[in-house]
Amino acid sequence: MSNSSPIQAIVFDWAGTIVDFGSFAPTTIFVEAFKQGFNFDITLAEAREPMGIGKWDHIKAVGQLPGVKTRWIAQFGKEMSESDVDTIYAALCLCKKPKSRIMLSRFLMPLRW
Repeated sequence: MSNSSPIQAIVFDWAGTIVDFGSFAPTTIFVEAFKQGFNFDITLAEAREPMGIGKWDHIKAVGQLPGVKTRWIAQFGKEMSESDVDTIYAALCLCKKPKSRIMLSRFLMPLRW
C-alpha cells in the first residue's frame, strides 16, 4: 500500500482534545474532593476556573473565588485555611487513583492498535 501523504503521524493531547472534550474528568475530581473532604459543594464551572495550576494551589484558588468563599464562610464560619486545603488535597488524591485506572483501561485499545 502506497502512502502519498506528507503527513506521517499526528500527536494529540488526548485530555480535552480527543477523549474528554471540555475536560470534565479533572473538574469532576475537584468537585468530588470538596464533597469528600468537607461535604461542601462546588460547581463544575468553579472547579474549572483555575485550571492549569498545581492541584494544591488550584484548591486554594477555588476557595478564594467570591461565590465559593461566601458559601464556605456561611457553612464553616471562617475562610478556608491551608489545613482545609490540605484536607481537600488528600481527598483529591484518594478520588484520583481509582478513576485513573478505569479511565486508562478504557483507552488502551487505541494504544494497542
